[in-house]
Amino acid sequence: MPIPVSCQCGYQVDAPDQYAGKQVSCPACQNPLQVPLPQQAPVDTMLDEILSDAGISAVTPGGYRCPNCIASIPGGAIICLECGYNVESGQIMGESDQGDKKHFGAAVYTHRSYGHEQLDTAAQKMEVELLEKDAEGPTPYWVWLFIFFNIISFGIGLAIFSLTYFSLENDSIQIASYRGTEFSNLPEGAPLDKYFLVVSEAQIASKPKKEKKKDDYAMPMSSGTYCTVTSTQNGFTYVEPLPEKNKSPKKGWIPTMAVIPVTTSQIKLLQNLKADPSLHTCKLKPNLPNSNNEKDEQREANNGKVYTVQFGRDSEKDQWVERKYLYLKKNWNEAAARQHCSDQNGLFVPAAEPPVTANAKYSFYHGLANYCTLQFWLGIIFYGIAHVSIALQAFKDEMMHAVLASILPIYNIVWCFMRWKYVGGNGIMALLGFIMIIGSIVAQIFVPDLLPTVAGIAEIKD
Repeated sequence: MPIPVSCQCGYQVDAPDQYAGKQVSCPACQNPLQVPLPQQAPVDTMLDEILSDAGISAVTPGGYRCPNCIASIPGGAIICLECGYNVESGQIMGESDQGDKKHFGAAVYTHRSYGHEQLDTAAQKMEVELLEKDAEGPTPYWVWLFIFFNIISFGIGLAIFSLTYFSLENDSIQIASYRGTEFSNLPEGAPLDKYFLVVSEAQIASKPKKEKKKDDYAMPMSSGTYCTVTSTQNGFTYVEPLPEKNKSPKKGWIPTMAVIPVTTSQIKLLQNLKADPSLHTCKLKPNLPNSNNEKDEQREANNGKVYTVQFGRDSEKDQWVERKYLYLKKNWNEAAARQHCSDQNGLFVPAAEPPVTANAKYSFYHGLANYCTLQFWLGIIFYGIAHVSIALQAFKDEMMHAVLASILPIYNIVWCFMRWKYVGGNGIMALLGFIMIIGSIVAQIFVPDLLPTVAGIAEIKD
């Protein structure tokens, strides 16, 4: 841009830019004439304040800012001495394949431009400072949420343990044991989905309707009675109790709400009520009643292993008959014992731990099972909140990271650690939620199946 110059002799001329700051001779009077430097255009006040707040000072005449680190580059130079950025190639010296630098902040992070390179750089720095300030601020909300969820699950689990224990001790509820032979004599492959349990005492009726007058002499059906169901009408169920020791079963109609189905796992527990965890059993005469008149004999099988034969006295035939084969678990594996029993046409019962019936132990496992269930679902909620938070932030990054962090549960944690300086807290939140879920699943493995409980029944001892 030409620079206007005036001489004392009155001569005026527009000097070219290359003579700025130099002394020349006046073409009219030949006296020395000083060509002034060109005046800088005034900087917008608002822009000047923003740049000043961001710590960016004005560039010396002829220079410009480095697009990579905003340091000053002298006029005519193309390489920044601070970071080695080459303005012409767009690469940093020493890196063979360096594309446009991506910032996880401001103009690139939010995909927003203010139409001025220095404004965009200043906005980037301001947003990075805000993110760093937030990261160093008070305890994040998810820490308190994590503590709250764990207190809730532990508190409910402890409450269920306490309630179950004291209810069992006071006989307000009772573990539904069984003192018959129905389940222990079931052959392999027999259907297990036809059994039910009476959970509260109910008056037996002769018809599927409520009796107008209560019969004081009618025998009620006790809670804890195992039965089969043949029909359901008008809110009543016709039940046939299974035979039990010291009980006189009576058929009849009782309210449907007093009966629940027994699960397959619970029936298997009932089969193991008197199981010995160290012995496999082969039942040859399951219907032969127990008596004190028994004897044992040691035998050796074809495979060289020893097993025990248990004899019982058949009172009708007045002779000893083979009643059971017993296989010591440490000498016989289940497959070998099962095959030997099958060859003898017996009913095989593998060694198993008897079900939990002690009040304290039962209450502990019952509380632990409920704690694990609640902890699992609270972990799902906690992780879901973290996942949504991460997905919303990931969409401010490159599209590939955004998509992967939104759909892959593990990658979103990895992505958070990649962007630790800005979103690391959400990564920890997701990791804690993942630990809650996996931890509850692992803990549940150690909880055994439990027998059901019923209301108001005192167990009859054998």
